[in-house]
Amino acid sequence: MSVRGWKAIRKGEPQAIVRFAAVGLAATTVYLGASLLLLNLGWLPLLAHLCAFGLGWVLSYAGHYFFTFRASSPHVATTRRFGLVTVALLVLSSAAQQLALWSGVSPKLAAFLVAGLYAGLSFLLNNFWTFSQRRGSA
Repeated sequence: MSVRGWKAIRKGEPQAIVRFAAVGLAATTVYLGASLLLLNLGWLPLLAHLCAFGLGWVLSYAGHYFFTFRASSPHVATTRRFGLVTVALLVLSSAAQQLALWSGVSPKLAAFLVAGLYAGLSFLLNNFWTFSQRRGSA
């Protein structure tokens, strides 16, 4: 994680944190809404999770690129980093969901647990790595 990212937060970018939270809340709402809808339609929990994850990803990338971080870096570079973070979080969140299900947690509660885990890790990784290059021009 870059020291630059920590300094940016301390030196007065609370608006970026608020924007990150707003985009994250929107993406999480899409994820949870799609997950719960698909679970209610009888989808297998993992398939519902994967589909909902994809929908949330599209909203998350666009929102963070254009609104949260107001990135100016080429989409190729940013998308590559965002994709790596996404794959890592997809694997981790899928494993967390399965662990929760195996431990007896209901599929709907597991969706909420996964959403919280994803949101926290997404902030850390995207703020301090994926979009860290934009700090110099902000």
